[in-house]
Amino acid sequence: MSYITIPSWIQRLGGLFFMLLGGGFWVWGWYTAIYKGYYYLKTSMLFPAVFILGLGLLMFPGYKKEEERIAGSEDISVLSRIKLLPPRWRVILVVALIAGFGNYLIMSIVFS
Repeated sequence: MSYITIPSWIQRLGGLFFMLLGGGFWVWGWYTAIYKGYYYLKTSMLFPAVFILGLGLLMFPGYKKEEERIAGSEDISVLSRIKLLPPRWRVILVVALIAGFGNYLIMSIVFS
């Protein structure tokens, strides 16, 4: 099994793309809610989370823990799902979910 590392500048570029995409649609969601009087449920939850995940990828490119695990000959094949994520990415994932759900709650309270 070979492991190919993606350069950190490419990962940061991807993070910037997702951050701009998520932020743009997040602003668009608020724009439609304020000026047009409606909002989309899925976009109100999805794009704040995409923004946070993009910001996380911009700040923390790469999976240093996994690279260190593989270099140290640790068997990560027994790990699955959330156990594969480093602790910092678990925190980023939780913050992203909270941001998405919080944005939905705020929009549903303000614009109902």
